[in-house]
Amino acid sequence: MVEEVVHKQEFVVRSLSTRSVTLYPAKAQVVRDISDVTLQPGANEITIYGLTPTADESSIKVDGKGSAVRAPLFGTSSTDPSR
Repeated sequence: MVEEVVHKQEFVVRSLSTRSVTLYPAKAQVVRDISDVTLQPGANEITIYGLTPTADESSIKVDGKGSAVRAPLFGTSSTDPSR
């Protein structure tokens, strides 16, 4: 059985450029850009460290260009202590 290779890329939220910030009475919307993602043929995994643990997972949006197919998002509130 051949195991599929997963191409992994990691980013730290504080190093990403911020496109906009909108403040609301009980929340804020922060839009950040990741422009240096290069997808390889096959499976790709992108990890973003440093997201606030209070972020509503359903509010995280992913946008892109091209013919890639996006799998469902999933996450955890744990962080990489080395980041």
